[in-house]
Amino acid sequence: MAVRTILTYLLIAIAAGFAGAVAAADADELRTGYFRLEMTPVEMVGAANAESLAETLPPDEPVSWQLYVPPAYDPANPPGVVVFVSSIRRGGPPRAWNPTLEEHNLIWIGANGDGSKINATVRILKAIIAPFALRQDYVVDFSRSYIAGYADGGRIATMVMTARPEQYKGGVYLGAADAWDEVPAKIDLIRENRHAFVVGTNDPRLKDRLRAFSSFKSAGVDNADLIKIRNWANRFPPPEYFGKAIDYLDGGRKAVAD
Repeated sequence: MAVRTILTYLLIAIAAGFAGAVAAADADELRTGYFRLEMTPVEMVGAANAESLAETLPPDEPVSWQLYVPPAYDPANPPGVVVFVSSIRRGGPPRAWNPTLEEHNLIWIGANGDGSKINATVRILKAIIAPFALRQDYVVDFSRSYIAGYADGGRIATMVMTARPEQYKGGVYLGAADAWDEVPAKIDLIRENRHAFVVGTNDPRLKDRLRAFSSFKSAGVDNADLIKIRNWANRFPPPEYFGKAIDYLDGGRKAVAD
C-alpha cells in the first residue's frame, strides 16, 4: 500500500484522536520508567481504521513498543512525547538519555523490531500510530509531539515530518535526514514546526547530511537548526546534544554548535 494512501486513511482518525482531553487511568496505577508494551492496531486505532491498514499491518498482530515514562509522570503536568524511529531492532532510548527525557518532561516511544531492513512504509506507519499506544492510559501534551530518528531512522523521521507536519510539531534528525528534491505539498505547516539536524564532523557522508539541512533552508524553513558534534560519527550522540535538540524544538535558545 502506498504511503500516501495510508496517510489518507489515518487523517481523520488522527485528527479526531488527538483532539481535546483524554480520560486516562489512575496515575498511581500506571507504569513508569523503561518498559515494553504490546498493542494491536485494532486496540490503538479501532477496528475500521486497522482494517484499512491491514495490507501493511495485520490488525490483530501485536506491535511491540519500547517506552520510557519519566518516574515523576503527573497527568496534571502532561509530558510531551518523542516518537523514535530506530535503525536497529530496539526502539528504546540510550539509558544515558533518560535524565534528559525527565528534565524535559517527555515520554519516549519507539517500535521494536524495526531496523533498517524493515520496509519504509511499515516504519512510517508505526511512527504515525505510535501516540495511540499512549492515549488510553497517559495524558500527553501533543503540542510537544516530536518525531526523531537515528541514522536511516533519521531519514524515515524526515519523511514522517514531511507527510504529517500537522501531527508532529518538531523533529530531531540524528546523523541522517532525507533531502527534498522538490518543495513538499505541506511546506507551510512544516515551516511552522521546528527541526534539529544533529551531524558529526567525522561522518563520511557529512555532505549528504548537510544537503538535507540545506534543502529545508532552501524551502524557506527558517526554524531549522544545525547542531555539529566534533569528532563524532555513526553512533548515538552524548545526551547533552540530544538535550540541545529538544531545547531548540521547545523554542528555547538556539543551540550552539561545538
